[in-house]
Amino acid sequence: MQSNFFESLFSRKNKTSSDSIKNNKSQFCPDKKLVFSLISTRVPRLKQLKYLSHFLSRKEKIIIKSLLTLVLISFIFLGLRFYFIYLKEVPQIGGEYKEGLVGQPQYINPILAPVNEIDMDISRLVFSGLLRIDKNQKFIPDLASNWKISKDKKIYTFSLKRTIKWHDGEPFTADDVIFTVETIQNPEFKSPLWISFQDIKIEEIDEYQIRFAL
Repeated sequence: MQSNFFESLFSRKNKTSSDSIKNNKSQFCPDKKLVFSLISTRVPRLKQLKYLSHFLSRKEKIIIKSLLTLVLISFIFLGLRFYFIYLKEVPQIGGEYKEGLVGQPQYINPILAPVNEIDMDISRLVFSGLLRIDKNQKFIPDLASNWKISKDKKIYTFSLKRTIKWHDGEPFTADDVIFTVETIQNPEFKSPLWISFQDIKIEEIDEYQIRFAL
């Protein structure tokens, strides 16, 4: 009789406790359909992401941090790779150029410069010619705007730029080129370029055109 009483009491307590658990579940865990019906999107908002750490285990946190670190390193690597592949170095505007030379300048004049290597280096920086050589070792216009070469490679016709002026404001014309060549061809001037120019004839076509005949 006593045992039956305790058994009935125990079963009643178990029933009561299970009922309370069900009540609690129904109170604190709403139906999923109801929850999803109240949510407009399943993508969490930024304000909700700050609570993400409360739902992750320690292992999951380590995995996420490792993945984020890997992504960051990958972006840095790709950025550096893009930088070094597409980086193009260009000369800086202004500044100074320094070059060490043995000796001292004597004739800073392109007509006499071949006598001294230092004079040649300085003359190339200071003076201009009809043409100049670019970084690809090709002739490009300098004082001349364009030039023509005959089929037998013996006649060279140059057209001069019309906007060039001397430091005193006088225009640069064909007479200046003829004067320079005749000075080189003058034996009394003793230019090292005399050997190269002695058999060349120069002719003025007009004020801004000249012709060289080899």
